[in-house]
Amino acid sequence: LVSLLTISGNVLVIVAFFRNPRLKTTANMYIVSLSVADMLVGCVSIPFYSFYYVTGEWILGQFVCNCWLMLDYSLCYASMLAIFVICIDRFWSVSKPAHYMQKATFKVALWFLGPVWIYPLTLFLFMVWLWPIVL
Repeated sequence: LVSLLTISGNVLVIVAFFRNPRLKTTANMYIVSLSVADMLVGCVSIPFYSFYYVTGEWILGQFVCNCWLMLDYSLCYASMLAIFVICIDRFWSVSKPAHYMQKATFKVALWFLGPVWIYPLTLFLFMVWLWPIVL
């Protein structure tokens, strides 16, 4: 139930962004990025953890465990970084509104959102898959 609520609520945010032209702003792009991360947490993290919690043990094997851990950590971290970027964007819009209106473009939003997704995936790819090999 929690997973379905998480997925459906975030899908509504994503659909609203793409269906309503007035919502297609750079500030809302950050919110959509947060919704995508949270929706994926509802699709991947919550169901696997629920299965683990109900069964009391991990029976899906090491490979699935590593995939789940990497995605869970990456998606949760991407969600936190998206909130951080939203805070930066809101601070920038309030502290320097004239500058913000000129500089807050689609390209700038992509420059902010790229690391939100690339950094966690790279970090936890290394931490979950490559770290045991290095040791």
